[in-house]
Amino acid sequence: MSLRNVLMSRYWIFFVNGYKAADYFKFKYNGEIRGYKHPNEFYWSLKEDVLYLYDINKILKAQLQFVYSSDEKCIIKGEFLDDPENIKFCFESPSKEYRPKKFSPTKDAYPHMKIGDHTYGIPDIIDGPHGEVVIGKFCSIAVGVSIVAANHNMNFASTYPFKTIWNEQWRFLGDILDHTSKGKTTIGNDVWIGKSAFIMNGVKIGSGAVIGAGSVVTKDIPPYAIVGGNPAKLLRFRFGEHIINKLLQIKWWDWEDEKIDDFLPLIMSENVELFIQKAEESNNC
Repeated sequence: MSLRNVLMSRYWIFFVNGYKAADYFKFKYNGEIRGYKHPNEFYWSLKEDVLYLYDINKILKAQLQFVYSSDEKCIIKGEFLDDPENIKFCFESPSKEYRPKKFSPTKDAYPHMKIGDHTYGIPDIIDGPHGEVVIGKFCSIAVGVSIVAANHNMNFASTYPFKTIWNEQWRFLGDILDHTSKGKTTIGNDVWIGKSAFIMNGVKIGSGAVIGAGSVVTKDIPPYAIVGGNPAKLLRFRFGEHIINKLLQIKWWDWEDEKIDDFLPLIMSENVELFIQKAEESNNC
């Protein structure tokens, strides 16, 4: 494999003077640098096995050479040309399989639950062991959000959860369950949940939906719906039916991160029709 292909096919860890500056450094096919964000390292080129880095204005800033390359580990070293004596650069790719850890703080907070990558926010999952909660990718969860996975059993003589709050004072209750649930709570992809929203068990929130701050969600929410209130009611849909159906077919949240990165200018644009057009063209390639 050529050095150019080695560069573009791997993820790299970036060190400055021996200190890790970034876990995610990617050399793109179009000469751009992705992951690490600094105006001094924005573009790249490879000439006669020498790696050059350029700033956002395409002014040469660094020069590096491969010092070690194998089927597994690769190392590139060089210096920052504005201060070559004091600023040394190093790129390291531990293996062909190395991938940087994805930004997924919600998944990190609840590692045993099914939560998609890039979702952020730490909801309070009430009675989580007694119900199932599934959250998709790229969800935005504000502070104070509560998800009720299960409820105390109100059909007993007492709602007190004797089995859950077990101690040596009470007898072993065997198969008796002191919590009930209406079923799995499912939150789709790219869902925005506002501050202090309250989501009950058994509901399904469709991808692209927006839950207003303080809403109490007791029923299913359609994809790309905007809801609010107690109980939450439909206020409007974000887009027309045709656009919604197209977005649900495209499922951009299931793309590889690199493809999402390439499409970000369109994803972050109000010209949703153009995004759909380009996404469909790319899927048909």
